Amino acid sequence: MTTNVEHWRAQIRQLPALAAHADAIAALVTETIAIVPRPAKAADRKLGASRLGGLPDAAPGFSWPRLASGARPLAFVGQLALGDVARVDPRGRLPAIGIVAFFVEWTEDGTWESAVYHCEAPRHVAIPPDDLGRPGSVRGLDLATSVELPPYSSRFIATDDERGRPSRIDPVTGEYGRLPAPRIGLPLAAHEAYGEAYERWRESTGSGPRHGMFGFDRAMEGAQEPEDIVLLRLDHEAALDVVVPFVEASVLYFFISPAALQRGELGAARAVFGASL
Repeated sequence: MTTNVEHWRAQIRQLPALAAHADAIAALVTETIAIVPRPAKAADRKLGASRLGGLPDAAPGFSWPRLASGARPLAFVGQLALGDVARVDPRGRLPAIGIVAFFVEWTEDGTWESAVYHCEAPRHVAIPPDDLGRPGSVRGLDLATSVELPPYSSRFIATDDERGRPSRIDPVTGEYGRLPAPRIGLPLAAHEAYGEAYERWRESTGSGPRHGMFGFDRAMEGAQEPEDIVLLRLDHEAALDVVVPFVEASVLYFFISPAALQRGELGAARAVFGASL
């Protein structure tokens, strides 16, 4: 896959049908981080290492997050070593020290709750609560710089004809509706031209599940607000079922606002499950 941001911006600017919109679309093309799970090595279990499953690392005073009802603890999804992230993020969007750990759990009414824990100096493996159950199997993680284009039917780009906008099913309430006006509304010919460019990029990334950071929402529900940042995305795949409480063919996002990210308040991120495109 060609990961250079300027390469894909140039591809967009070369399309005659996009002449009036190319600069605005190109500005949305962004550096991302690709995350590739793999079988665990001994180093993945060390204090402060990036991993999925197992148990999180923590500082003294850590309290394992639970459902608001107190009924049970949240499941530990995984943690990222922020030093690993910093090495592959040319924009330096996260703190470079410590770990960030992700938790999520389904509630009795079919919704979910989540928590994000940022620790600058983990000192020990967290002690799990007695009612946690068996931790998920550990998976190692490889991180690499990547690039992503905004989906062609999304909160970012869509046709300027309201009837052609993608539908939205609220992931919590189940209410159906159309997505609001996108950041960039395109006439039909321009929309089709961008769709072809987007599909060329998708083909360059290969098939299969895609996990990563800082990209775009590709869930059918359009849950990402235009200013939201993807702190973590995990696609459903069989190898992760023992780690993440997925529903079939779903995708798990953790979104964070730019203001919270700028303040380093990673705990403000929220989880959303959706059906993956």
